[in-house]
Amino acid sequence: MSTVARSQAILLGAQVARLALSLAVTTLLGRSLAPGAFGYFAFVASLFVVSQDVLDMGTTSLATRNVARHPQTERAMLSALLGLRRLVAVGLALACVLIAFAQSGRTLPERCTLFAAAAGIFALHLGAYQVAFQVRQRLGRPMLLGLAAQAAFLAACFVALRLGATVALIGALVVAREIVQVVGSRLLAVPLLGYRLRSRWLDPAIGRLLRDARVFGVTTLFHKLAFSAGTFFLWTSSTPEALGSYSAAQRLIVPLVDVVWLCAIPLIAAFSICAVRSPQALASHVRAFYWLAAGTAATVAVCGLATAPRLLELVYGQTYVSGSASAVAAFRWLTVALACAIVVPVLVVAALARQQERALLRVSGAALAVALAVNALAVSRLGGEGAAMATCLAQCLAVALLSWSHFARRELRRDLARLLYFAPAALLAALLQALSGRPDLQLAAAVALAPVCILSLWFLPEQRACRAALPRGETGPVSSPPLALAAEERS
Repeated sequence: MSTVARSQAILLGAQVARLALSLAVTTLLGRSLAPGAFGYFAFVASLFVVSQDVLDMGTTSLATRNVARHPQTERAMLSALLGLRRLVAVGLALACVLIAFAQSGRTLPERCTLFAAAAGIFALHLGAYQVAFQVRQRLGRPMLLGLAAQAAFLAACFVALRLGATVALIGALVVAREIVQVVGSRLLAVPLLGYRLRSRWLDPAIGRLLRDARVFGVTTLFHKLAFSAGTFFLWTSSTPEALGSYSAAQRLIVPLVDVVWLCAIPLIAAFSICAVRSPQALASHVRAFYWLAAGTAATVAVCGLATAPRLLELVYGQTYVSGSASAVAAFRWLTVALACAIVVPVLVVAALARQQERALLRVSGAALAVALAVNALAVSRLGGEGAAMATCLAQCLAVALLSWSHFARRELRRDLARLLYFAPAALLAALLQALSGRPDLQLAAAVALAPVCILSLWFLPEQRACRAALPRGETGPVSSPPLALAAEERS
């Protein structure tokens, strides 16, 4: 098995386990908290998600690409990344403090939780150490750390609810979980690197990193904000119940989006090497992974659209299935958004490997503009469904624009053979439609057969050949760049 395939297997296995834990947390809190309280919990969690996005701004992917191309710059690159994130984390922490002061309608413990979140957000700058795991394709230990933190969070929530804890304490547990993960990742990364990162507050290398990352950083931030903007529109423009309803649907979708991006991480270094050594090979890899992602997206969309009511009932009971707190429509919109989000990372990584950051910026800017416009128009009228609709339309636009650019270059081609990638989804859709009158059996069929449909795509000849041809990532420190990169530097 190649290094990339092994890394993807580790990521996928760990994320499946984390999905199970996340689902258990969502079920526990969704059944135990009122919609308004559940919305508050989701908002605290969203503060960390958005803060991670702002801190990252694409710099993790960019640093991974640059270190893969020029390994001798690793220490300087990571030190600058740590310094940059420390500066940004200070601003984000101050913004969280302002949010806490502005929440005059909240109880004192709930406001104190937001103050604690500010300290947790500052600690997120230690995530700069994550690049070490990605470049070396050593992803097992950080994945285990994440699983342990999520399992501990689940246990702590169960105990807290049994003791009659308020939602403010649940929010404090979210803060503790995030701090444990970033501090733990630093402890794991130092032995792997063989040194500790040292960066001054105003390290001159920060300016160079910002100049390199400004385009792709803003691109990544725009893309992620387009997916999460609905939460903040609901927080400011709608009721706590609407936020809770939307969060009930979103909590089931966002972890799956994370799975997709995690699976794309090992491709960054591999695609970057291909872009230097053989652009033709890169085009072949992009084509294979694109159709794999498209077939997977079709399967996911079929399952989500067909089983939405029964799935929500199974997770939350009747709270979010019918009535004013129904999350069924929002879940279906977000399922389509998830299908689009499965295809996007392959195209983004390909463009990143070719250093086409400005084209990505235009796409993500257009998607964010659509998300903001639709949220502004629809949230006040449709609540959570309007926010989900905005997310879906933004993701559809992003995948359409990215795909069109590849078809225009004839890197992707329309031919009947590609229909084979959609055959499993079509067969599954016919079966689920036939079982529409029996929701329990329909859900069971979707859960059992969806993984089979997706795995069947992995064993197509094109996919097996693609995985075998991927360049191997580095598994340890590298003292000098590959010959092709050295020649590029001399020229």
